[in-house]
Amino acid sequence: MPPVGFTFLPLLAVEALRWGRGSAPSLYAAACKRLDLDFVFLPASEPWAKDAIDCVIAAGTAPFWVVSGPFGAVANRDGWIESLRATESNPQMIAGQMDAVMPDLLEQALSGARLGAAAIVIAEDVAGANGPLLAPDFVLRELVPRAGRLAAIAHSHSVASVFHSDGDVRFALPALKQQGFSAVHPGGLCHSDFEDFTREAALLDLAVLGGIDGETLRSQDFSPQKISDRLLALTRCGKVLIADDGGMTGAEELVNFEIFLHAWRATQRDEEAK
Repeated sequence: MPPVGFTFLPLLAVEALRWGRGSAPSLYAAACKRLDLDFVFLPASEPWAKDAIDCVIAAGTAPFWVVSGPFGAVANRDGWIESLRATESNPQMIAGQMDAVMPDLLEQALSGARLGAAAIVIAEDVAGANGPLLAPDFVLRELVPRAGRLAAIAHSHSVASVFHSDGDVRFALPALKQQGFSAVHPGGLCHSDFEDFTREAALLDLAVLGGIDGETLRSQDFSPQKISDRLLALTRCGKVLIADDGGMTGAEELVNFEIFLHAWRATQRDEEAK
């Protein structure tokens, strides 16, 4: 049965549904137990993240430690519009700023590996629903090698490494593979694009996380069995770790995610019984 996990867990929704209460680590543990998750993303930048690792592990779930990529760290600090413009007008300046934040990001990755994370996720949004945010040559020249330095921390501790970005980043898959990444989590892709993405990743022996988009879970035509059937076909395209696309924020989506999981696991049991 393919692993099932959750990426950016909406804690306010967990609390609103009364699945748990108290601190963020307690809410994470409660959601992991209720959904019987195989893995969950934990944002390294949060002050409670280190405590959450132990809570998640105790719940039987593998923590995936999320570290910002260097461009995201700079853009979150200085502003995205200004930083995006600078990649074209003054790329050397941006490169210097990224180098300046790398020591802190390397320390975050090292901390996660030492604390028992099962994977280090490098989150670097280089694209969006409407196409690339950054020029592909800038991504390949400046971002991927720096992300590779963070992935190397994971490898030195025998931990998996995952690259996350919204949008279609198929152009970067060979370079990410070369840098040692073992999986990719693309957010915001439609079903057909995600299937094509999975096929191309499989050619490079890269696993793909995702397959469940928030839009489907919010739809009035929500059908857990249809999602399960589609995902079953998707898992035949390549190695897939079932997860959300990173865009879920509300209680309705979380409830429907749970309903979907019941249908998915029933489908898997039927397949195994054949």
